[in-house]
Amino acid sequence: MRVNKKVLSYLLLGLILLNGLLLRVGGLNWGIPRAPYWKAYHPDESVAFTTLLKMSTAEEVLNPHYFVNPTLHYYLIGALWWMAHTAKFVPSPREIMDEASTVTLDHVSRIWLTARSLSVALGVLTIWLTYLLGREFFKDQIYALAGAWLAAVMPTMVIQSHYLTVDGPVGFWFLAALWLIIKAFKDNRLWMWAVAGLVSGSAVATKYNALAGVVSVFGVLLIRQKMNRDQHIEKAPIKVSLFNGCLIAGFLLGCPYSVLSFAEWKDGISSLLAYNDFATDWLYPWLYTSRHSLGWPGWILFLASLSALVIKPDKTGLILAAGIVPYLLIYGYKASPYMRHMVLIVPLMVLLIIYAAEKAGRYFKRRSFSLIAGMLVLLTSGYALANSLAWVKVMSGQDTREAAAEYIKQHVSFDSIIGLAGRLWFYTPPLDESQYHLLRLDYDPAKLEYFHPPLIIVSEYESKQYAFCRVAPEVRDEFFRDLKEDYRASRVFKRIPQCWGIKFEGYPLADWNYFYPEITIYERSF
Repeated sequence: MRVNKKVLSYLLLGLILLNGLLLRVGGLNWGIPRAPYWKAYHPDESVAFTTLLKMSTAEEVLNPHYFVNPTLHYYLIGALWWMAHTAKFVPSPREIMDEASTVTLDHVSRIWLTARSLSVALGVLTIWLTYLLGREFFKDQIYALAGAWLAAVMPTMVIQSHYLTVDGPVGFWFLAALWLIIKAFKDNRLWMWAVAGLVSGSAVATKYNALAGVVSVFGVLLIRQKMNRDQHIEKAPIKVSLFNGCLIAGFLLGCPYSVLSFAEWKDGISSLLAYNDFATDWLYPWLYTSRHSLGWPGWILFLASLSALVIKPDKTGLILAAGIVPYLLIYGYKASPYMRHMVLIVPLMVLLIIYAAEKAGRYFKRRSFSLIAGMLVLLTSGYALANSLAWVKVMSGQDTREAAAEYIKQHVSFDSIIGLAGRLWFYTPPLDESQYHLLRLDYDPAKLEYFHPPLIIVSEYESKQYAFCRVAPEVRDEFFRDLKEDYRASRVFKRIPQCWGIKFEGYPLADWNYFYPEITIYERSF
């Protein structure tokens, strides 16, 4: 009995989506407030949770008074929270703020999981949209399936789908916007242009940086149709104006207080620009961020695939270039080098790899080339899958901060003085301040010399990330030099993500380290 080719394709797509779902659900409990510590380890999630509580209990219900990120995703989480409360699964924000007797700490865990489930769902839909974009780009459906498979297993995509932050969900809205824009340029109906504009505005209302890719891809398609008379669009000025108007409307629907509270919104944008003023360089996104986002095999194929954009460029190549290149340029100029900002373009990067293979196959029509190309895609996806499985395994286990906290409780008597190198609570083990005297040293050499606490806890964040970015280099260097002179490392808590014999290490400024920071306990040596 022969299986229908169309049915087989849908079956494969279903398996790819199921695999993507399982990867995104595994380890979903990581870092949420739960017994016995009740701490949240992802700092941006705590900001989002606080923002939601403020919005739901203030007089201006929809005003977050926080605009470093726009508000659409927070509104969606709020709507999901309302539905979960209606189903009596979680308490209302008002009950939490009032500390009602019916509210338990377990309810807080449920709220976190409810909010994260939205990111999981949008993450799986992002895989589906990668497939739909592939169907627009390639004649053969197998190439679209290959792109969806790579998007399903890429570790950046997998990990960011675990958090309730905007970084994962914006990938869904961004790809949806690009897909609808491409559809609109093929369609004479005005409503398609309107929908493309509204979804594009929704992408920007989820995360501001979606605007760069939307404008770039739309501009390339618009210029291309003007240069090719056979692709002329009827009533182009009306359609372009409709798209732009709906883009603005979509943004304002998702972030209305950008107008209603313009001064606050302007302050949020200023804070965003100040925060993203990191010391990167033009090559950093090409050589480092993209490599850690794709893995070694995928990164090498991506760099090689860039040649396909300049060799006999076509419509597909121009769209992919317009979607990818602006971000790599922006991230090299002024943006934090975190891999979470790559979520928008990782699906386009894997589609570029598939595009280059398909394009090369037109010239090298031998079966051996197809076999080699297929093996390279399998190698890339296998490495990425191993990376994702390694991260999920770490997320499913005990966090190093909690392991360090348990060790201290067992070996350090209550009321002892413990020095903490940094300033922020989410970097260090969740110790109870009613049990220990926690001394914040703030990377200050003078404080270290004055207090000389018996124990000092240093996390990888503090030694490589926070101090690296937020403290003057000479102050940082002096602090850690004095620390190593007067203290010795007595215990290190470290988890190395590994799968199939491959070890996956992080690097300074890599936000994947949210869930496996190395914790070192220093004892005074005199």
